[in-house]
Amino acid sequence: MSGLFASLAIKKALDTLCSILPASLSASSSSRALTGRQEQEKDLEDLRKLEKTIRRIHATLHDAEQHWEIREVSAKLRLKELKELAYDAEDVVEEYEYEVKLCKAKALEKSSSTTNHKRKRQEENEAFPRDAGTVPVSTEMASQIRMLLQRFDNLVEYHHNFTLSVSDGVRLADTSTVRTNRETSSVVVAQTILGRDEEKDKIIEILIPREGNNVESPVSVFAIVGMGGVGKTTLAQIVYNDSRMQESFDMRAWVCVSEKFDVHALTRSIICSLKKGGVIYQNIVLEKLVDEIRGKKVLLVLDDVWNEGAECWTNLCKPMMTTELCKIIVTTRSERVAKLVQTKPNFHNLNCLSFEQSWLLFKQQVAFTVDQENALSDLVEIGRAIVKKCKGLPLVIKTLASMLRWETSEQRWRDVLESRLWDLENPRNEVLPSLQLSYTHMPIYLKRCFLALSLYPKDYMFDEPDVLQLWKVLDLLHDDGYNIADETGSRYLHELVERSFLQPNFEFMRAGRYVMHDLIHDLACFLSMDEFFRVDGDTSMKIPENARYISIQNASGEISTAPPCLRAIIVLSKGATVNINNPEALFSNSGKLRALVLDKDCLGLEFSALMGKLKLLRHLKSAMLYSWHSGSDFIGGLHGIGHLINLVTLPLIDMGKDRMTELTSLNEIRELSIDGISIMSDVHDVKGANLHSKKHLQFLRLGFVEGYGISTDSHHSQQMKLLDSMRPNHSISHLMIYKYNSPMYPCWLGDASFIKLTTIEFNYCSTQSLPTLGNLPFLASLLLHSMDHVQRIGREFHGVNGFPSLIRLRFIHMPQWSEWSEAGNGDFPRLHTLLIGDATRLSSLPSESFMSLTTLELTLCPIERIPALPKLRILHIDMGYHSNSHVPLLNPLPSLECLKIICVYATCIPLVPQHLPLLRTICLSSKELMNCDGLGGLASLQHLKLWGCSKLPIHSLLPRMQLQTLDIRDKTGTCEREFKNLGSEIGRAIVKKCKGLPLVIKTLASMLRWETSEQRWRDVLENRLWDLKNPRNEVLPSLQLSYTHMPIYLKRCFLALSLYPKDFLLDTPDVLQLWKVLDLLQGDGYHNSDETGSRYLHELVERSFLQANFEFFGEDGRYVMHDLIHDLACFLSMDEFFRLDGDASMEIPQNARAIIVLPKATVNINNPEELFSNCGKLRALVLDKNCLGLEFPTLMSKLKLLRHLKFTRRHTYSFGQLCEPVRNHIGGLHGIGHLINLVTLPPIDMGNDRTAELMSLNEIRELSISRIMLNIHDVKGANIHSKKHLQLLQLDFGNEKDEISTTSHHSKLMKLLDSLRPNHSIRDLIINNYKIPIYPCWLGDSSFIKLTTIVFKDCDTQYLPTLGNLPFLTSLHFCMMWHVGRTGREFHGVNGFPSLTRLTFADMAEWSEWSEVGNGDFPRLHSLSISSANHLKSLPSDSFMSLTTLELTACQSIEGIPALPKLRILHMGWSCNLRVPQLNPLPSLDCLKIIWYYTTCIYLVPQHLPLLRMICLCCEELMYCEGLGGLASLRDLKLWGCSKFPIHSLLPRLQLQTLDVRDGERETLTEYKL
Repeated sequence: MSGLFASLAIKKALDTLCSILPASLSASSSSRALTGRQEQEKDLEDLRKLEKTIRRIHATLHDAEQHWEIREVSAKLRLKELKELAYDAEDVVEEYEYEVKLCKAKALEKSSSTTNHKRKRQEENEAFPRDAGTVPVSTEMASQIRMLLQRFDNLVEYHHNFTLSVSDGVRLADTSTVRTNRETSSVVVAQTILGRDEEKDKIIEILIPREGNNVESPVSVFAIVGMGGVGKTTLAQIVYNDSRMQESFDMRAWVCVSEKFDVHALTRSIICSLKKGGVIYQNIVLEKLVDEIRGKKVLLVLDDVWNEGAECWTNLCKPMMTTELCKIIVTTRSERVAKLVQTKPNFHNLNCLSFEQSWLLFKQQVAFTVDQENALSDLVEIGRAIVKKCKGLPLVIKTLASMLRWETSEQRWRDVLESRLWDLENPRNEVLPSLQLSYTHMPIYLKRCFLALSLYPKDYMFDEPDVLQLWKVLDLLHDDGYNIADETGSRYLHELVERSFLQPNFEFMRAGRYVMHDLIHDLACFLSMDEFFRVDGDTSMKIPENARYISIQNASGEISTAPPCLRAIIVLSKGATVNINNPEALFSNSGKLRALVLDKDCLGLEFSALMGKLKLLRHLKSAMLYSWHSGSDFIGGLHGIGHLINLVTLPLIDMGKDRMTELTSLNEIRELSIDGISIMSDVHDVKGANLHSKKHLQFLRLGFVEGYGISTDSHHSQQMKLLDSMRPNHSISHLMIYKYNSPMYPCWLGDASFIKLTTIEFNYCSTQSLPTLGNLPFLASLLLHSMDHVQRIGREFHGVNGFPSLIRLRFIHMPQWSEWSEAGNGDFPRLHTLLIGDATRLSSLPSESFMSLTTLELTLCPIERIPALPKLRILHIDMGYHSNSHVPLLNPLPSLECLKIICVYATCIPLVPQHLPLLRTICLSSKELMNCDGLGGLASLQHLKLWGCSKLPIHSLLPRMQLQTLDIRDKTGTCEREFKNLGSEIGRAIVKKCKGLPLVIKTLASMLRWETSEQRWRDVLENRLWDLKNPRNEVLPSLQLSYTHMPIYLKRCFLALSLYPKDFLLDTPDVLQLWKVLDLLQGDGYHNSDETGSRYLHELVERSFLQANFEFFGEDGRYVMHDLIHDLACFLSMDEFFRLDGDASMEIPQNARAIIVLPKATVNINNPEELFSNCGKLRALVLDKNCLGLEFPTLMSKLKLLRHLKFTRRHTYSFGQLCEPVRNHIGGLHGIGHLINLVTLPPIDMGNDRTAELMSLNEIRELSISRIMLNIHDVKGANIHSKKHLQLLQLDFGNEKDEISTTSHHSKLMKLLDSLRPNHSIRDLIINNYKIPIYPCWLGDSSFIKLTTIVFKDCDTQYLPTLGNLPFLTSLHFCMMWHVGRTGREFHGVNGFPSLTRLTFADMAEWSEWSEVGNGDFPRLHSLSISSANHLKSLPSDSFMSLTTLELTACQSIEGIPALPKLRILHMGWSCNLRVPQLNPLPSLDCLKIIWYYTTCIYLVPQHLPLLRMICLCCEELMYCEGLGGLASLRDLKLWGCSKFPIHSLLPRLQLQTLDVRDGERETLTEYKL
C-alpha cells in the first residue's frame, strides 16, 4: 500500500487546518503583552507553514498511489517516512482543533448561566468562536509543529542528496516486472486441463452456429468473468481449439488485449492472427480487416479485457458487421465489462475448482513425488492440505505444484503449507502480479475500502451492515449531498462484487452476505502491510510497531503493548470471544485513537477510566450492531464522556442510567440514540444536552418507556415537555420516535424550518392523533408503524400546504384506523409510493389526492375501490386468508403496468380492459378463483402468472391472449428467476436528461444494458452526470477535447458561464456585462469590449458550446446552453465558481472575488451581511438595486480592491434603449471615492450623489451621470477630462427643478457641459435632455480620434452640432430632436463624415429640409434609417454612393428615392399618403418591402431593378402594381393583406420559387413552393 490511508488522514488534516487557520491568523493581533503576542504570531505562522507542508505531502501520497508502483528500496523508505509524517501532522492538527472546540464548549457553558438569552442563542449558533485565534498554541504543540517542519525539510534534503542518477551508473532491468505485461496465445495442451469439460461444452453449445437461426446482428458476444487466476484464459483456449469450433468457422483469431484498449492496434493484431503474420500498412488497417472477413463466419477471442468505454468497443466491432457471422469470446475480471460487451443477458461466471478437481490438477503437476508407488503417505497428506489452502484457484495450485515438483523433502512441503502465500518467492512473483493488476485498476476510494476488509479473518461471512459500520468508523464513507453514507457504502460493495473481489453468498442472499476468497484476502493483507492487524488466537500476541488499525475476534492470553500510532480498535460483531489477560496494554498508548468498537465488557476495563486519554476519539460504537446496546452497559458506563468533544458516533444513551448533560459539549455528533425516556426523566437534564445546538446531528432516535400504572394528563404533559426539550438542530435529516403516548406534540415537530429533515418514523406510539407534518418542505419518507389507537386522519395531519416533497408514505399495523379524509388535490404532489398494511378497518382512500403515485401496496386492507390514479404503474393487493375479503374494484388506471392480487378466498376478480390499457404483467393467487372478467380483453398483457389458481379455466382464454410468458404453479411451486422489465418511465426520464446528445445516451444505455435493479436506474437518473463513472470516463474526455482546443481567452469566458443556472436564457448584453465585470474582455485597439465579447459569443456558438435560441432570435441575440455543456463548465471550474440558488441553507466558499446577482433574480437572504463578512478580496460586485438589503456605504471601507460595481438592471446604450439611473439603492454611493480601483460603477445621480466623489476614480471606463444640476464647482471636481481610461460617457440633463429657461441659464448649462469634457480616450458619448441651442466647442473636435459612437436624445435645440470633423465616428443617432427644422452644412462640417457607417434619425417632428450635402460627405455610409419625419420632402441626391440599406418609416412627404448604385435593401412603410415614392434606378437592389395601407397603385420599372429577387407588399387597397410581371430576377413574393390585388393573372408571367399570400391579420392563407 503506497499510502492510501495516510493520504486520507492528511486530507482531513488539511481540511481541518484550512477551516481553523483564517480565524486563527485574524486574531493574532489581539491586545496582550508584546512578547506573548510575538510568540503567538510566530506559532500561528508555523501553523501556516504546516498547512503548506501538509498540502505537498497529500499531493505526493495521492500521486504515489495513482501513478506509481514503488519498487526501489530508497523510494519505499521515503514513502514510509512521508506516511509517518502525514499521520503525525494529522495528530497535531486535531489536537489543536480539540483545544479550539474545548474553548467553545467552555464559552457555551459559561453563557448557559447568563440571563441574556439573546446573547446565549447567538453564541450557540456559531460553529467556532469569532476570535478562534485567541486559543493559544501550547508550548508543547508549537515544538511538535516545528519538529514536523524540520522532519519534512530533512526528508527533502535526503531525497535531493541521496538520489542515484544516470551519472552514477547504468540502471539494470527490473525482472520483477516481466510478469505484469502478460501475453497469451491460443496454444494449449488440452489433455492437461482438468475440471472444465462441462463448462466447455456448455459454452460451445451457445456459440456454435445453427442452421436457420435468424439474428438481427451478425455479431454475438459471450463473456467469461472471474477473478484473476481462476482459469478464464484456459477455458477460452480449450473452447477455441475444440474441433467443433474449428469446423464451424471459416476464420479464427486470438488477441490478448490486456490493459491498453487501442482500437487501431487491436485491429492490426486481429489481422495478424487471421493471416498468421504478414505486413499491414498503417493507413489501411480497417479496410484490410473488412476485406479479410467480409461474408465469412469468424470466431474471435479477446483475452483479458479491462476497457469499460462503450465507444471504443463499438468502434472495434464495426468491421465485424460485414461478416456473415461473428462470435466473440471476451474474458474479463469485471462484470461491468461483461455487461458492456455481452449481447445476451447472462455471462458465464467462472468459479473455482472443486477440491477433487484441484487435487487432480496438483497431482498432475507433481506426479513424480505423490503419484508413485513409493510415495510417502505424509507427502500426500501435506499435499492435500496445500491444495485445500489454494481454495480451488488453478493459478495458485500450479504455482505451488511447480515449486514442489521435484522436491522430496517433507520439511520443504511443510514450509509451503505453513507459510503465508506471499512469503514464498514463486507465488509472490507469479500470482501476486496477476491479482494486483485488478487492484491497480480500482479508484482510490475503493482501494481503501478493500484494504479495510483485511481486518476480517479468512472465511468470515460478513453482512452488509457490518461492513458499512466498519467503513464508517474508519471515515471511508461520506454524505456527498446526493447519496447518504449507507447508499454510498452499498454502491462500493456492489462494485467490489463486480470486480470479483467479493462473492455474494447465495445461501443468505436476502440478508446481503458476502465472502472473500482466501487469496484475495491474502492480497488485502499483503497490500495493507503492517498498518492493519488482526488480534486472533490464544497465543501471546505481538502487535506490530506500525499497526494503526486492529481488529479483535477470538483472542485470549497476553497481548503486547499497543504502539503509539494506533488509531482504531475494532471488536468484530459475530462470534467474538475476547479474554485478554492484560487489556490495559491495548490502551497504554491510546492518545491517537479515532475509532473504538467494543463489546459490552469493554475488554474487561472500566470505560470511564479511559476517557481522559481519548480526546481525539471520533467513533465509539458497540460491536453488537442490532441489539440497541446501551453504552451504560459498558463497565463503568459513559460517565465522563462529555470530555470527548470530537465524538461523531456514540452508543445508545439510556436515560435511566446516563445523564444527558454529558452530551452538552459533544457538538460533532452525527448519530444519536436515546432510550429510557420516562416521566421520571429530568427536563432540566435533557435541556442541558443542548441538542438544538448540534449542527452536525443528522440521525436522532428517541425511545420512550411506558409509565407505571394509569396514564394521566400530567404524565402526557411531562412526556410532551421532554420531547419539546429534545428539539434538534435544523441539520437533522432522520428522526425516529418510539412509544410516545401523549396526545400533544411539541410545536417544533413539523416546523417548516427543518429544511433538511427528509425521513420520519413513528413506532408503537399510543396516541389517537398524528402530528401535523405537512409543513415540512423536504420530507421525503414517512413511516407510521403500530399506531394502535389512531382512528382518523384528516386535515390536522396534512397541514396547510400538504406534503410538497413526500415520495414514500407507509402505514403499518393500524388496527383502529377507519377514516382518511380532507386530503386535498395538491396535498401529495410528488408521492410515488404508498404502502398500507394491516389496516383492517380502512374502507376507502382519498380520491384525486395521489396524481403522481406510481406504486400502491395494500395488505390486509378492506378497501372497496381503488381511485383513479393516472400515473400508477404497480398495484399490489394482498388480502391474505380472510374468508370475508373481496378484491377492490379498479377505477381507470391508464398507466398501470403490473398488477398483483393475492386473495385466497376470492372467487371472482373483475377487470375492465378499457380502464387498464397498458397493463403488461398480472400475478394472481387465489385457490377459489373461478372467474376473472376482462382478462382475455387486455390488449397489452404479455406476462401472466397464476399461482395456486387451480379452479380458473385459463386454457379457454389462451387463444385470445398474445402472451410472451405464462407461469402457472400450484401453491407449493418455486419461482424461477425472471428478467425484470423496468418499463419506460425511468428510461424516458434518463433520455430527457441527456437532452438529445447521442454520446451520452449511448454511454448511459451501455451502463444499464443488463441492469435489472430499479434502484440502479434511479441512481443514474438522479445523480449528476459526472458523479457516474462511465460518463466521466467516456463523455467527459470527448467534450473536454473541444474545450482543450479553445484558445485561453475563450476557455475563461466559457467557464464563467457556469455562474448561470441550467436552462437560463442568455441575453447578449447580460453575458457581455458578466464577462466585463470579470475582466475577460479587453479592447484591442480595433474593437471595443462589446464587439470583442460579441465575437467571443459567436465563436462559442461556432464551436457548439452555445446554441442560438431561434424562438427569440433577433437583434438582442439570445442563447441557450445544453445541460451537458453546462455540467462540463461546472466540472472544469470546480469550486472557483459557485451558484447561490434555492431556499436551503447554503455554505459559501471562502475568498470570493466576485458576487453577481443575475438578471431576473429574486433575492431574499435573511443574513446578507454574511456575504460580505470576508469581502476584502472582492473585485466585482453586481447587485440588485436594494444592495441585498444592506446599506452600501457601510461596505465601502472593506472593498478597497473592488474594480466593478454594477446593478442588475441592464445598462445598454443602443439607440432607443438608453440606460436609466438607479436612484433608490440603499444609502446611495456616498464614500465611493475611496474605491480608487473602480473600472465600472452605477449611474451617478447628482440629485443624491456628489460628482466630486469621482475625483480619485481614474480607472473608470464607463460613467453615467443623471439629473445634472447647476453645480459647476462640483462637476469640475470630478476631473473627468483626466480619466484616461474612460470609454463610455452618458450625460442626462433632465432635472425637474430646472424649469425656467433663460439666457443666463443657457450659459450656465453650456459651461456645465463644457466642464464635463471627457478625455480623448472616449469612444461612446450619449447626451440626453440637453435644452439649450449652444454646444460647447469640444463637442465635435477632431482631436477625439477614438470617438466612434454618439447618441443625442430628447434635446430641446433647433439645430444639430457640427460632428463631421470627427475622423473616426462610425455610428450616429438622433432621437426626439423635436425642434430641428433644417440640417445643412453646419452639421456636416468642412470634410463631412469620413468614417460614418450608420446614421439614424427618429421622431424628428419639425424636420423638413436636408440640404448642402456634398458628393463626398458620406463616403462609407452603409445604413440610413429615418422614422417619423413627416415634413421631410426629399433626400440628398448623389450623396450616398456606398449606401446598402435604407429604411423610411412614417415619412409620408418624401416624393422619390434617389439613384443609389449599391443599395440592396429598401424598406418603406407606415405612411398615410396615397402615393408611394418613385424609385429611381437602383441597379443593386435585392429586397424591397413596402407597407403602404391606402395606396391603390405601385409603379415599378423593371429596367431600374435588374437584380430584385424579393418583394414584400402590405397594402390593403392595392389593386395594381405596374411592372411587377416584368421583373426577370424576382423569385420570392409576399403579399400580406393585399386582398384586392389580382395576383393570379400575373402568376403565368412570373418565375417564382415561393409565393406567400396572407390576409390582413397576416395569418397564412396560401404558401406556394413553386
